[in-house]
Amino acid sequence: MWMLRRLKSLNLANKAALTAALLFIGGFLPLVYFSTLALERNLMVLLANQQTASVRHVAHDLEQNMHLRIDALQDVANKVPMDAMLDRRAMAGFLSSRIAIYRFYANGVVVIGRDGYGIADQPQVAGRGDGDFRALEFFQEVVKTGKPAIGKPRVGRFTREPGIGVAVPIKNAQGEMIGVMAGFLSLLDKQLFDQTGAKLGKTGSYTVVSSWDKLIIAGSHKDHILKPVADLAPGAFTELTYDGLDVTQIGDDLTGTPALLSDAHILDGRWLVIGSLPVAEAFAPIRQLQAQIYSVAAIIVVLVSALMWAVMRRQLGIVARATLSLERMAQGSDVLAPLPVKRRDEVGQMLHAFNALQAKIHDKDAALQQSRARFQNLFEHMTNGFALHEMIFDAQGVPSDYRFLEVNPAFEALTGLTAQQVIGKTVLQVMPDLEGHWIKRYGELVVSGRSITFEDHAGEVGHWYRVNAYRPEHGKFAVIIENITELKKAQDELKHLAFHDVLTGLPNRTLFADRMRQAMAVAKRSGALLAVVYLDLDRFKFVNDNYGHAVGDLLLMEVAARFKEDLRSEDSISRFGGDEFALLLTGLKSESELHELLKRLLLHIAAPYALAGQDVEISMSMGVTVYPLDDSDPDILMRHADEALYEAKRAGRNCFQRYVLGARNTLASR
Repeated sequence: MWMLRRLKSLNLANKAALTAALLFIGGFLPLVYFSTLALERNLMVLLANQQTASVRHVAHDLEQNMHLRIDALQDVANKVPMDAMLDRRAMAGFLSSRIAIYRFYANGVVVIGRDGYGIADQPQVAGRGDGDFRALEFFQEVVKTGKPAIGKPRVGRFTREPGIGVAVPIKNAQGEMIGVMAGFLSLLDKQLFDQTGAKLGKTGSYTVVSSWDKLIIAGSHKDHILKPVADLAPGAFTELTYDGLDVTQIGDDLTGTPALLSDAHILDGRWLVIGSLPVAEAFAPIRQLQAQIYSVAAIIVVLVSALMWAVMRRQLGIVARATLSLERMAQGSDVLAPLPVKRRDEVGQMLHAFNALQAKIHDKDAALQQSRARFQNLFEHMTNGFALHEMIFDAQGVPSDYRFLEVNPAFEALTGLTAQQVIGKTVLQVMPDLEGHWIKRYGELVVSGRSITFEDHAGEVGHWYRVNAYRPEHGKFAVIIENITELKKAQDELKHLAFHDVLTGLPNRTLFADRMRQAMAVAKRSGALLAVVYLDLDRFKFVNDNYGHAVGDLLLMEVAARFKEDLRSEDSISRFGGDEFALLLTGLKSESELHELLKRLLLHIAAPYALAGQDVEISMSMGVTVYPLDDSDPDILMRHADEALYEAKRAGRNCFQRYVLGARNTLASR
């Protein structure tokens, strides 16, 4: 970026010289590059062939040494006395007599029974002679195939020395396998790994890796033994394959240094012998040649650029003078005016076009100022509130807050928040207790870019708003708000009037029917009793006629209040109209509980009332039916309760009657 700015600041003469240099570089340097690339490719093929041959030689020598040791171990196994397989002492004596084998197996030899447990070992190591070898892969492979097997590199369980187990079968005269002989090679055996410790070139090295688990078996660095390749250098040897294919590639060695890598697989692909030669050593000659060629090319580029710069500086002097005049106009030192045009060539045409463009810009600027004034007038006088915000995200990219950038006067009037209070601050600074769903909703808008319209309540300012929000640019959002608090209040009042009695505030017949269906469902699930009570006030007409309708209304409100005092929160009270009421008594355990509750209601309602300076006495009659003893639908239940009310009236009022199928039974007297 810095270089790009520097290039843009150059004058035309310098740019022309630079262009000539780039054209020369674009034609000459590719030729140099592809020539050196072909030379590098040929040298790499030669080096790869030489290195591959060296690695294969080391790998072949190592594989021959391993086969020599396997054959020696098999020769000893073939001479094991059969009776010694059942006699630990005899087997220990046999092993101690085979001195030559321990030149190959420095960590010892053990004879293992077919059951996987040791019979004897030499030299004797605590726990190894009768140890459990069933889980070891070389034992399992010999038992499965009947052929010699090589195990994984590891630190020995008993010797605590780095090594590799080699196992061969022990067979009887009939060719049946009766046991396994295992020898343990030391990874520090110089005779076995002598050539792998040598240098490849001046700074290269050899490494032997286990294809199973990518552990280092041997190499030029002894301190790398049994360490995973990935732990030494995560990208080391990743270009090589561990599936049996020999390749030569450029990759990272164990120190993370780019190197030319060659590999050879031995022992049926179990081991991988790798040769690595640092790229710096491998390609040093070609790098020197490239440096010399590029130095000569650079000198030529400098000479050509200098010549072009001198020519262009002479030709473009008028452009430099015009540029100086423009800078003075831009800084205000000179009055904005057309530039003089003294030439008819391309430079003169450019200056003439600039003068015409300057005139158009002047006209457009005047139109822009007029448009800005109209927009500002609209912004300040629009009736809806407007606010522009910037969304703030946390470290996980989740919307966490937003900042006020601009608000109009209508926003201040609708919210009670002034521009001075909010602009430049975040919403949580202005309204710390703002509900989190506002931030979440606007965050989704900013991320998706989809405009939204919704209505919501802002608890911080106590108003309902209708909001239209959109994203004018990335990371920002604008809202147009309308205060609908009064509209919401009117809607809530209409909703309340639709389901409640205007005088008492009790649920009306419609809401009572809905609650009755719910109460019946609960009673059916719980097994409790539900009492449906239909009642009216005795002598209510007398009160209206003698004390006036105003007192009658006060009486109805007081009756409703007494019902609320006596009934539980889970019960329901409804006024159907006039002096008619209905009750839902839920969760009753017995008819005696119902009896006591209705009796208490009769007594409380019959107590005197002090209304508008008048003492008023009144009573009520009630009809009741009990669900699910009366297992009918809601309409039938209400009809049964009404019939029971009729019987209560006939019985002399100030009592309640219960509906019973086929008969009517009085539960309590007056």
